[in-house]
Amino acid sequence: MQKGNLRVDPRRVKLFTDLNLSPEKLKLIPSKFTEPLPIQRKMLALYVSDVSTFARSVPNTGKTTSAIMSMLLAEGSSQSVIAAKKHSWINNLVLVPTPGLADQYQTLLKSFGLNHVQVLYRNGVDRVKEDEKQHKELKGILGTKTHSTLVATPSRLLDYLSSQPHLLKGKLDNIKRLYIDELDMFQHENPEKTTMLETLLQYILDLNKLNQNYPLLTLMSNKSPRPLEFAKLPTLLNQQAEKRFIYDVSVNPPEWAGQCIYFDSKGDIVSIDNATETQSDTKESFNKREIMKDLSREQISQKAVEVLKTIWRGAGLVVIPNNSFSPNMILSGLNEQGISNPVVRVDEISGLQLENVNRIYTFNQLSSQEISKLKYMLSGDKKELCIVNLDF
Repeated sequence: MQKGNLRVDPRRVKLFTDLNLSPEKLKLIPSKFTEPLPIQRKMLALYVSDVSTFARSVPNTGKTTSAIMSMLLAEGSSQSVIAAKKHSWINNLVLVPTPGLADQYQTLLKSFGLNHVQVLYRNGVDRVKEDEKQHKELKGILGTKTHSTLVATPSRLLDYLSSQPHLLKGKLDNIKRLYIDELDMFQHENPEKTTMLETLLQYILDLNKLNQNYPLLTLMSNKSPRPLEFAKLPTLLNQQAEKRFIYDVSVNPPEWAGQCIYFDSKGDIVSIDNATETQSDTKESFNKREIMKDLSREQISQKAVEVLKTIWRGAGLVVIPNNSFSPNMILSGLNEQGISNPVVRVDEISGLQLENVNRIYTFNQLSSQEISKLKYMLSGDKKELCIVNLDF
């Protein structure tokens, strides 16, 4: 990727004042942020320099907050306010892999004072009711003469572009900032297959190119996304880089210093290793997922509690797949066994602080990418990731 002249050198940024921001813009940064974190220094310096960014670091190091700060600083500019009186469009588009991360963005954006925010996703729970709610809110926001932020999963946004193109007509062709968070979670196991993210990204970039508009790109990842393993992403990024430079400000993640302990469905240890990847996406594992489709949430959750009770090694965090498992049933079942422990779905972990968590319990129904993400979040000495092979 090409290099250009930077207005602010990321290597020299220690404080927010080093970003050469005007006094008015410095006041927009919430007072609770006394100084930027390492990844934030780099990301914000590049934003001020008006260049696109690829940022990779372990979770909870400040990438998402940096992205929101860049929106905040842009929305606070006088040019932005003047333009908002003349046009109504989506200024910020954030693409995320899960509903949980979309909700996290909406909460954080509003906490920063950015209120014109809409989320688009499907979570499988009260689907019709949620669709109606999101549709009504989207129409309301797009009907106002203000800049808006849209946070969406690619599949849901593609649904809208296909089924209701009139609603978004003229709203996505002048995007100023385009963010892709947790890029690694969008990967497909077959690198030759185009992902929905790439399909949507190509459409958005081509649409903006017609207006001679090249959005500021911010790509964030919790681990190496191996971009060459995407079918179209490298080409799309190279084309974009011809008009707007893209800099890599990644921070190398710490080595996995803990251990993975694999258990069978009886609670016996199958193996212990420190491998980067797991065997959760083998053909055998997929076959088990097919079998689980015929089981009720209650049956699956009861089995999960039985195995967890057998293998329990002390306090930790129980992370379950997004579907099939019931967090409330598992939590209740563990409480009946005298075990008081938090239970969360895998798409809810992005916003959690895991510095004091030394152990995570999970199941082989998670994908290899989700397992790897847990390992990066749990990086450190004397950490344990307990993976249960939930066989029926």
